[in-house]
Amino acid sequence: MAGQFIQIRGASEGSLHQVDLDLPLGELICLLGPDGGGSRDLAFQVLYTESRRRYAQVLSAFEREALGGGSPVAVDQVRGLPPALYLDGRLRQRQSVAGILQLAGQLDPLWLERGQCTCPDCGGTCRAATPEAAADAVIAALAGESCLILAPLDLGLGVREELRRAGFLRVRLGGQVHRLDLEGLAEGPGEVVVDRVPGDAAHRSRLVEACRQARTLAKGRSLFTGVQGGPALWLNQQLSCVQCGRQFPQLSAEELGVGSPRPVQVVLGGWDLRELPQIKVGELLKLLSTLEDCEALCRPLAEAQALGLGHLPLGRLVDQLSTGEQQALQLAWCLSLGLTGILYLFEAPSRGLDAPGQAALARGLLRLVAQGSTAVVLDHAEPLVGAAGLLFECESGRVAQVPSWQGSSPVPPARSGAPTRWLRVQDQGQAWRLPLGRLVCLRGPTGGGKSTLLHQVLLAGLKARRGSAVQVEGRPGIQRVSLLGLLTGSGERTLLALLGSFAGVASLYAETAGAQKQGYGREWFMLDRPGGRCPSCEGTGALRCDLEFADDLSLVCPACEGRRYRPEALGFTWRGLTLAQVLELTVTAAAHHFRGVPLLGEALQAALGCGLGHRRLGEAGGRLGAAEGLRLQLALELKRAGAGELVVLEHPEQAGHPRDLQLLLAILQALRAAGTSLLVETHHPVLLRAADWLVEVREGRQMGCGPGPDA
Repeated sequence: MAGQFIQIRGASEGSLHQVDLDLPLGELICLLGPDGGGSRDLAFQVLYTESRRRYAQVLSAFEREALGGGSPVAVDQVRGLPPALYLDGRLRQRQSVAGILQLAGQLDPLWLERGQCTCPDCGGTCRAATPEAAADAVIAALAGESCLILAPLDLGLGVREELRRAGFLRVRLGGQVHRLDLEGLAEGPGEVVVDRVPGDAAHRSRLVEACRQARTLAKGRSLFTGVQGGPALWLNQQLSCVQCGRQFPQLSAEELGVGSPRPVQVVLGGWDLRELPQIKVGELLKLLSTLEDCEALCRPLAEAQALGLGHLPLGRLVDQLSTGEQQALQLAWCLSLGLTGILYLFEAPSRGLDAPGQAALARGLLRLVAQGSTAVVLDHAEPLVGAAGLLFECESGRVAQVPSWQGSSPVPPARSGAPTRWLRVQDQGQAWRLPLGRLVCLRGPTGGGKSTLLHQVLLAGLKARRGSAVQVEGRPGIQRVSLLGLLTGSGERTLLALLGSFAGVASLYAETAGAQKQGYGREWFMLDRPGGRCPSCEGTGALRCDLEFADDLSLVCPACEGRRYRPEALGFTWRGLTLAQVLELTVTAAAHHFRGVPLLGEALQAALGCGLGHRRLGEAGGRLGAAEGLRLQLALELKRAGAGELVVLEHPEQAGHPRDLQLLLAILQALRAAGTSLLVETHHPVLLRAADWLVEVREGRQMGCGPGPDA
């Protein structure tokens, strides 16, 4: 891939301004710059969306509809674009570690194939044997001794007649062999003697044939017993106990995993199949490394181990993982694929990782590139920036290559005075306390137990009813808890709606004389319900066209020409602007336009102070970067800041650009000044230096302390 490039010409997607750029393939590339500066628009909207659109070209119309997307990207030309994967660390919440590493469906067959099944009745080995495998087992067990091959049947009078006509001469009843034509032969359960064969390799083919005959008579069952006192072996077509012959249904992980009555035990390397969820990544890797033909299963485990995840049990769910563990698991999965010629796009992969974790992440990304792919990373962590072969800075819609990058560290705000209110938590012998009305940081190594303490102790305790194992003192001092993180579920909702201000704007238009004369209320002007919105596009301003033999297209709605509203709704103005024109305003312009309007003006001013001034009110929330999405949530918290509020943030530093951090610190300082209590899970040194109180968590144990000089 050396000497090859992705050539981008005239990219104007989102905040980009006619960007021309050549990105070398086969490199680790860092895209730097503040959130909203254009790095996410370049990575997601141009590279990933365009790659996805091109992939959709080879699909049928039905497949393209299921895939979604397909809209043209605002770029003049893109050449040399490989297939792309975009990874932002967001994983399905009910997915397990084994599921993320794509091992869940592969380990069960391995256990069933190579494990030892044990009968719950007699403790004998259970197995299903082909005729050939049965013959080999008999030869090994009897060491040349002659054996009887028996077919168990209910030997009624009619059955005996059929057996005689088929040429069978002997049966065994009560352990004794009798001629089938013997007068007075008792009826009942017994065995047909199919053959008597020496149990040695020279007669293997005869053993195989006798086994097949026995199974034909006895519905898959066959019993081998030594003539001179050798062992009796049940070697059936179905899974059965070799000693007692008890048959079991075809094993599945689902049946064994529910603890059904007296299930068969399947053990491999000392681990029962039902214990698979408890096996740790490192333990399983050690076990599989001793088995043949397990390289494909070892690969994702080895990659996870190299990224510091050997301690994770396979059954642990995503919502029980730390943010850093989720990021590292996603990279381990990419590495295990072993694909070449792929463009991997990572958004803030260092989020939640401590310094050693970030260094392991950088090494993993370099291994990904060494496999023959390209990795583009939106991050500012020093180990990633140092490992990158190329750096590009994106700011104000412009993209330029830079030889090096040294972000200026923002100055943390001054700490507050001594706390006067405290929150005390007691859980399983551990006691810890947090000052209220202060900035508290939770720190410690990745996977050390911070998320467990945060979610399962503190937050669960605040929600618990009386009598809970988690006891929280000082709860009357907290009326509301907000857990903030990645902005999810925003979809196509407008920025104005996400600010909680669309209803306020709609009310202004409903109060105009013309709207009152027509009887149009506030709901009539909303975009999330029928009324004044365009019925053709349902207020989105665009129509999606599913073409049979061409790309799916997203076109400007011809009915409203992208203005989202019916013509009659656009006849109403407030301060000279229609609702469609309001949605085209930036937050900065809107704050000026709506000055003096209670609540609405305050929300816009809060958004303006959070660095969202360049975003348009009608812009979809899904277009916001991670740091911008968090600041949007914090803007809403500023509207209701007070002593009764507790705001919890998990790794708010995101990709860690100094300008974003400075804005974040300013917002946190404003919340703290208003009396809001802040609890932040972070590794970032700037946030740690700004903390009023630190909680150190290691190996599931915590120690509270004030901020020391090494913070």
